[in-house]
Amino acid sequence: MQLILSNYLASQPQVVFKDGYGMRRLVQEAFLRQNLTLKAVLELNTLDAFQGVVRQGELIALLPRSALMQARLDPTLAVRAIADSHQERISSPPLTREVVLVTTRDRLQIPPIAHFRQLVKALYPQFQPQLSAVS
Repeated sequence: MQLILSNYLASQPQVVFKDGYGMRRLVQEAFLRQNLTLKAVLELNTLDAFQGVVRQGELIALLPRSALMQARLDPTLAVRAIADSHQERISSPPLTREVVLVTTRDRLQIPPIAHFRQLVKALYPQFQPQLSAVS
């Protein structure tokens, strides 16, 4: 896979997640760690919108790996890894995020929610449900 240098990313206009999204914070922090300025020109909140805007060819986007599975199959989109200015993969610290599943105990009995929870547990063995009381 081709690498894109982070200083090149800083020179390009980007479509970003709206303020308040975890991915937006991660991208901003990664740019700050490298003393780069994020050139955000458009804010969106759906992956379909990101792909549609990027497909037009004027903007780029940094998206979570899970969002790239289908994009890799789309010949109109290019998926690239990011490298720092020394052409090394950015890995310290890597861009990671924690995703949590939150609901009330009574909703765990609703079949679609119970099924979704079981899917998460099956796909992510490291998932450890923690039930806690909220006052």
